Amino acid sequence: MALLLGMVVVAGCSRDGDGRAATDSLSAAPPRALDDPYGPARDGSTSASPDDSSGMGAAAASQPCPMTGLWRRCNVEERLERAGFVVRPGSDSVSQPGLLIAGTAVRLGRAELQLYFYADSSDARRQAEALDVGAARPEDATGVLREPSVIRSNNLLALLFNNNDRQLERVELALTAGLPAR
Repeated sequence: MALLLGMVVVAGCSRDGDGRAATDSLSAAPPRALDDPYGPARDGSTSASPDDSSGMGAAAASQPCPMTGLWRRCNVEERLERAGFVVRPGSDSVSQPGLLIAGTAVRLGRAELQLYFYADSSDARRQAEALDVGAARPEDATGVLREPSVIRSNNLLALLFNNNDRQLERVELALTAGLPAR
């Protein structure tokens, strides 16, 4: 009898006042973008982010990319460069149907890789589920004949617009081979 009473108390505590499970209200929360998705500039530019007017960009360019266990643009660029890609800057602000935060893009040859950095992995997962892949379009790349490939790793959601299966495999392996070290 005490076990049954304990189960009723636990079930009652896990519901909101209107009877819905408490997790329902959490899943409806808007996704949070990572506070500093750019990290230090890797291309020697004088700005660590497109809107950096503090004059600290030059100092950030000489600092290593932070190893926090969360993806940032500098971590992605470093990982892709180590995999043999030539990473060129793309659009500073990209968006896609179903994604509620703005992303950034890099160019890998003729391909475009759009990067969306979330505060945590659960936000990235929920946004990947909400993405309308059929309506997604590249910002800069032309001649892409297929839907983008979705690559998710921890707080990173990446969309690769390309026509080359080998390049897709290499990018997937580079970004899913493990998180940036702590």
